[in-house]
Amino acid sequence: MKTILIITLMVVSTLVFGQTNVSNVKEQPLSGKVKIYPNPVHDNLTIHFKDSNTPVSVSLYDGNGKEVYSDVEVMGLMELSISTSGFKKGMYTLKIKDKNNEESQRVIIN
Repeated sequence: MKTILIITLMVVSTLVFGQTNVSNVKEQPLSGKVKIYPNPVHDNLTIHFKDSNTPVSVSLYDGNGKEVYSDVEVMGLMELSISTSGFKKGMYTLKIKDKNNEESQRVIIN
């Protein structure tokens, strides 16, 4: 009996949409400033901010790197709810930026 070894290589090409290079987005755990739930999400993704006095921008990218949601200068909110009912099922990247940091997290939409 022969043993067959299959090796799969995945090449990620660089996708550039506007000023966002999504292939270089490294998933970083969101600091204690933000809580995201539920994940996986069905209808609404909730982002809870622990500091509502710091302006942030929130963007959601589909698996192809296309921005499907954006909210700039979110400030004064403790929670932001994003309706995902119109999005296709799959893996998305949520990016949250303030003036000093940019963090990202993968989100699954079912």
